[in-house]
Amino acid sequence: MDRSVFERAENSLCESEARLRRVFENADVGLTRCSRDWRYLLANPAYAKIVGKPLDQIVSRPIAEVMGVEAAETIRPYVERVLRGEHVTYEAQVPFAGAGSRRLHASYAPDTDAAGQIVGWIACITDITDLESLREADRQKNDFLAMLAHELRNPLSPIKHGLHILKLDAVIVERSAPMLDVMTRQVQHLVRIVDDLLEAARFSQGRIELRKELVDLKQIVNDAVAASLPLINHLDHRLEVSLPSEPLPLFADPTRLAQVLINLLNNAAKFTKPGGRIEILAKREDSDLIVHVRDNGIGIPTEKLRCVFDLFTQLGKSGVDHSGIGLGIGLALARNLVELHRGSVQARSDGVGRGSEFIVRLPLANTVADTQRTVAVGLSAIGMERRVLVVDDNRDVANGFGLLLESLGAKVHIAYDGRSALETVTDFKPEIVFLDLGMPEMDGYETVRLLRRLPIGRGIFIVALSGWTQERQRSSVDAGFDMHVVKPIELNVLMDLLALGKRTPRENH
Repeated sequence: MDRSVFERAENSLCESEARLRRVFENADVGLTRCSRDWRYLLANPAYAKIVGKPLDQIVSRPIAEVMGVEAAETIRPYVERVLRGEHVTYEAQVPFAGAGSRRLHASYAPDTDAAGQIVGWIACITDITDLESLREADRQKNDFLAMLAHELRNPLSPIKHGLHILKLDAVIVERSAPMLDVMTRQVQHLVRIVDDLLEAARFSQGRIELRKELVDLKQIVNDAVAASLPLINHLDHRLEVSLPSEPLPLFADPTRLAQVLINLLNNAAKFTKPGGRIEILAKREDSDLIVHVRDNGIGIPTEKLRCVFDLFTQLGKSGVDHSGIGLGIGLALARNLVELHRGSVQARSDGVGRGSEFIVRLPLANTVADTQRTVAVGLSAIGMERRVLVVDDNRDVANGFGLLLESLGAKVHIAYDGRSALETVTDFKPEIVFLDLGMPEMDGYETVRLLRRLPIGRGIFIVALSGWTQERQRSSVDAGFDMHVVKPIELNVLMDLLALGKRTPRENH
């Protein structure tokens, strides 16, 4: 055979090996080849950086000597698996002797000889310490947002209760109606900000659950318009609503979808000078349902269109009263909610001073059916002489809530801790107990369990009160509560509870 063939094959092999070595040496991830007796046969510069040792102090050295004994023991279970022939992938915190503790993502594969015997393993290792730090910072941010929102609910509750009490006095209403309206709007704005903070934290933590049903988009639009109309009227805007005569069926969570449209309508109102025009239009387009929300407001700068749905992004401020602008959360929540419905939302604007348009696209339902909606009973509780026990360690919240209940005709007793509530319940014989979950020493969960064990406790209607939202409701009901209500409680909800506050016995109580 021509010798040149061998030379070409040898040259090709050398070139291949050189390419492989360049890839090995320049890879961004740590690569090693290790023997069955726990020695390094090969290592690249990226791996040397991870372990904090120069290459000449790694190759041919025992693993425990390079890593440190504690680090070697950390990876031992994974090495034992790869030496049994498994392909292993894991994440672990590895305490290197030279580089300190690092968070690693590693993949191990068996290394075999010509006879197929396992002689060691090959490792691909990525240092994800910085990524894990970012994850932890994000978790802490979300925990902080949730805790902040929770803590803000407590001072809001007595303020809201006080406003409700003042509005029940006809003389005060006649003399101070405009100021009461301003105070009510501002408290509602604070409540919305707190709710948005909680929603932002829940989205980041993946804790949003949709309760989908077959609904008519036209009804959701009408609900959103009704909720946004006070703000729109307050700013003297003209609102145009355009809906087709045909049904617009979709499978959706009506509350969450209304929240999307409310955010868009409120956004249009706040970023349009008083006396502006706002339009909401819904229509069917092939297999989609489309909602347009348009305004002739301040518009969106071109450079902000791409980030307008990012969390905490604020739009331009020229020429608009920003006393109620908020935190820049509403549009981010709207996008997330729409995407959870397998839809999309898009922002358009021709620039500053040219108005803006938001387009929501949602999938059409396959079947048209009557929408089943749950509505509040709406019965007035004023004058109903319910015996009500309020249990809350925050005295301002408890006393303010008690005054509101008395204004509605209830006979009220207040306890500031769980033990006092247990001592009171037999003599006071309440029909309804409003019980705060977050009390020190004996929290609401333990208090309700002990209440249910008392002979009188099985027939009491017990409502859990907390600053936490839906993620806590299931656990509170499982603990023995009849209902979970988020602070600060709305007046109409409170009136309904007083009207309906008779317990229906359930199993396992």
